[in-house]
Amino acid sequence: MEIIKSIKNIFITFKLNSRLTQDTYTLYMNYLAVTYALFLPISWQARSTIFVVILFLFLIRRNYIYYIKLSFANHIVKAFLFYVLIHFIWLLGTDNFAHAKKMIKLAEYAIIPFIFLTFLTKEFGYKVITAFISSVLFSEILSYLIKFHFLPPQLTLYDHTIYKAVAIHDPSPYLLHMHYTVTLSIVIAILTLHLFSSKYSLKSKILSTIFIATATINLTLIAGRSGYVSYVVLLFTIVLIKFKQKVFLPLVGTIIFISMVAYGAYSYSKTFKDRIDYSINNIESMYNNPTAFDSSLGIRVGLWHYSIEAVKDDLIFGLGTGDQMDAVRALMPQQHQLLKTMHHLHNQYIEMLTQFGIIGLLVFLNIFYQIFTYKQTEKENKEIMILVTMAVMIALMTETFSSIYYLPMFATLVAASIAKNKFSTDINSQNIKQSLIAYSVIIILTLLAIYLQ
Repeated sequence: MEIIKSIKNIFITFKLNSRLTQDTYTLYMNYLAVTYALFLPISWQARSTIFVVILFLFLIRRNYIYYIKLSFANHIVKAFLFYVLIHFIWLLGTDNFAHAKKMIKLAEYAIIPFIFLTFLTKEFGYKVITAFISSVLFSEILSYLIKFHFLPPQLTLYDHTIYKAVAIHDPSPYLLHMHYTVTLSIVIAILTLHLFSSKYSLKSKILSTIFIATATINLTLIAGRSGYVSYVVLLFTIVLIKFKQKVFLPLVGTIIFISMVAYGAYSYSKTFKDRIDYSINNIESMYNNPTAFDSSLGIRVGLWHYSIEAVKDDLIFGLGTGDQMDAVRALMPQQHQLLKTMHHLHNQYIEMLTQFGIIGLLVFLNIFYQIFTYKQTEKENKEIMILVTMAVMIALMTETFSSIYYLPMFATLVAASIAKNKFSTDINSQNIKQSLIAYSVIIILTLLAIYLQ
């Protein structure tokens, strides 16, 4: 009885904070979420620091049961949590615990929607998306400055790297080129949605149009083929979303527009031309010799081939968390040494199937199903979610979901799109001066924390 009494007392203390105190911490967490989105495409160290602070505020705010129930009631949140859970459950079958821990550490980013929906308000959800777009705009400006030799490809200050592009011909300042081009396609698509909305002013639409144009050009200067594909698919998706039954003429117009962009990019961007030519050569090489696994495409095809071979006897339950690479490498003959150096399978769907079988693949696909069928949000937010999801689904055909970028980016934008809680964050949240001070303090402290690491 004493133990039961003690547990009861613990739960009672969870609710000791006053409503004013809870609202204050909630407001701080909302500010931090916006700052998190601002650093999302720029610095994973900053993101990590900010997220730790958010978790700290979540703990000291208390009243856990109330906030957790609000978040857990969302089906999208549950789908993300099931994705994390399956990584833990399938530890029971792993033979490579060290690699399994790495997989779990990356998969844990899927708790972002769960945490964010315990505090994120609808008002700040919009700010999160805006902060993300602003950060990509900043990256784009840097990219142009590097491309046209106003800035060096790499900038270091006091032994800390401020940014680092691969080269002048591939000027992505913060992200890997495949991540950067997919991100550009997402932002271009979101801003294209703005052009169809009546709630944005003419001035806002003109600025959006300028950014769409400059980002499209920037896209062709970066060697990220996933972004090229994503760009095309998202434009067609927007047409289907916005025009539905009267879709024929807009589709024809979109095809003409994309053809013009592609022709211009191929004619004037050496990077774009080289990547397209390289892709065509890869396809021809694979066609002539299906086991030529020494090219960019060949490496991926080789990994997928041996992955299916590795899991064919364990299709229902898979091989276990983190066991996929060991099993796949064991099947590779000596002449495919290059394949053995790969750290992941370059396809999230096959990676889920290999680790967790059909059960795990369905758990993963359930995230997308819940998003596409979600109805408890505004039309524009739903459209943003669909576009972000489409882009990520395309990217994951050649990349992995559990990374330090795709999963946090996806989870954050989805959380911002479904945030509809009406927590009281009126305390100073409408005061522009105090808001700017709050963001400035957070950013300065975050940068200081990174510098001291």
